[in-house]
Amino acid sequence: MGSELNRWACARGVKKAHTMVYYRIYKETLKTAKKEADFIEKVLQLSKKARILDLGCGFGRHAIELAKRGFDVTATDISSDLLSIAKRNAKKAHVKIKFYQKDIRKIDFRNRFDAVIMMLNAFGLLSDESNEKVIKRISGALKKGGKALIDLRNPERLKKGDVYGKVEQAGKLKVYTEIERYPSRKRILIRRYFYEGNEKKEYVAVVRLYNRSELK
Repeated sequence: MGSELNRWACARGVKKAHTMVYYRIYKETLKTAKKEADFIEKVLQLSKKARILDLGCGFGRHAIELAKRGFDVTATDISSDLLSIAKRNAKKAHVKIKFYQKDIRKIDFRNRFDAVIMMLNAFGLLSDESNEKVIKRISGALKKGGKALIDLRNPERLKKGDVYGKVEQAGKLKVYTEIERYPSRKRILIRRYFYEGNEKKEYVAVVRLYNRSELK
């Protein structure tokens, strides 16, 4: 299992095929972007001229929705394919966003942003040491008094059962989800897949589960 954890415990979407499967499964979340942006704006108490950094922006759903509201948005992802989709979506939405292809461990912004967000479990895909590096990079990117919002799975909720149902409808796709737990490593392996003809296409991620005290 160690080799499989190492294989998938990396920034999402490095391989094009893997990336496009991710997009096809998750593009339905565009429908929830407005509601989630409402939450982001409320909980961070953002001023209308706030500068926001969206780390692991994927295909840009939060970055675009926030830019529509007049915020100055910068967005990064390691996947050139997802960034290409994000740029096309931003153009269609008539918003300007500064997009960068970057490894989240190597962002080099200094004292620039009022808020940093990491949504849809973009945090926790790396080793404990690398996750800590990401936190330090976020801290460095924030202005004094800036805030970070990190979206994570709740370990306590997972103890009560799977977050996902066995089958979900994602647009025209029927998406199957399997969760394997590895308590000794404090991680879960999430395998989401669909069938296209006789071919099984899957997206796999390993996520570190942090409890409240660990996060502090």
